[in-house]
Amino acid sequence: VVLPLIEKYFQAHRNYFIVPPLLKTGVNYASVKEEEMNCSLFCKLALLLRQKFSAFGNDVNITVRCLKVLVRAIDVSSVMKNSQEIVRASLLPLLNNITEDLNQIVPNLEQKDYNNIKGTLQRGTTRLAYIHIVLLSVLSSLLDHLG
Repeated sequence: VVLPLIEKYFQAHRNYFIVPPLLKTGVNYASVKEEEMNCSLFCKLALLLRQKFSAFGNDVNITVRCLKVLVRAIDVSSVMKNSQEIVRASLLPLLNNITEDLNQIVPNLEQKDYNNIKGTLQRGTTRLAYIHIVLLSVLSSLLDHLG
């Protein structure tokens, strides 16, 4: 119930969160605290989805859509410049987890060893479905937004 509301809210108010620094003269833009909360929400939801991917079941798609909308509403330059260290530091584990997941899956794909990436998983391995459904979608949205 909450994820579709978050998705629609941030979709409708994206321009409120993403305002070029030169245009931030009035009251119609997000405060530093609001930008921090948006970034924190994105990082926490992404981490939760990574840790409990199988528990989301059919709700994975709405969660991914929500993450994509959230990442497009993050003013990364403002967060990096104006936010507290703890908020900036929350992005680092997220990016490290993405790197780790991709590093685990690529060698298995190169060797055509699909047993390690689908079906029963050993502790610490990454599912191909997670990479395909979540990581690639969110990364493409992030890179489109930053580019």
